[in-house]
Amino acid sequence: MPYKACLSEKKEGMIRHVPDIYGKRNAIKLSSLTHQKNTPWHQTVNTTGYRTPISLDLIQCYHTKK
Repeated sequence: MPYKACLSEKKEGMIRHVPDIYGKRNAIKLSSLTHQKNTPWHQTVNTTGYRTPISLDLIQCYHTKK
C-alpha cells in the first residue's frame, strides 16, 4: 500500500511540479546540480567525508534560504 502523506495544497503542488522542472534531465545533470559548492552534499563531504548521510536539518535549511 502506498504511503499517504497529509500535505497542504501548496506543498502538494510544489511536489507535483518537481517532474516538470527536473524530469527531463539526465543523471549527470541532476548530480551536477546537487553537488555544487555550498549545497548540503558539498558541506557534508567537506566536513565529514564521503558516505556520510546528509542531515535533514541541513537540507531543510538550504532549501529554506533559496
